[in-house]
Amino acid sequence: MAYMTAFHAAQAAVLFATGTEPRTHTGLRTMFGQLTVKEPLLGSELGAFLARSYESKDIADYRTEYEVDRASGETVVEGAVQFLERIRSFLDTKA
Repeated sequence: MAYMTAFHAAQAAVLFATGTEPRTHTGLRTMFGQLTVKEPLLGSELGAFLARSYESKDIADYRTEYEVDRASGETVVEGAVQFLERIRSFLDTKA
């Protein structure tokens, strides 16, 4: 859930900044990473968070032998909230 929050927020930022909507998760992470380099309001740590949260999603969806502890889950959710706030600020300054 945290990854999808970040995914859709990143998608909105990329679409707003470039007029292009990536078709894949990998495409979005690539384009968003490029955007974070160009836009100091975003910062490269947001690109890194998007990649890390995708890994968490991948583990939760496909690796049934791996358990995520509560603290790790809370960290990802808190990161998604901060991610969303930074994207909102970015979009507000560009509007």
